[in-house]
Amino acid sequence: MIEMAQDSPLMLTPHEAAEILRVSPQHVYSLAAQGLIPCVRVGRAVRIERVALTEFIRTGGRTYAGGWKRQASSPTIVKSSGRRGNNK
Repeated sequence: MIEMAQDSPLMLTPHEAAEILRVSPQHVYSLAAQGLIPCVRVGRAVRIERVALTEFIRTGGRTYAGGWKRQASSPTIVKSSGRRGNNK
């Protein structure tokens, strides 16, 4: 099981996440871009929540069904009554 130290930061840089995963920082950027590891942008900087990275590792490098990205909802179709202008 993965243990977090009390003084460990809540947010990691891609380089710090790469050290934990033992992969290159570019691979971490790629995983984040694919939505496999959730990240946040602070200006131009990318940060990864330590808890999210721990969960990614705990699940064997897989995400939940549908990935971490929010699924787009189905578009709402509004049918027109065929009339234009005032409805008097």
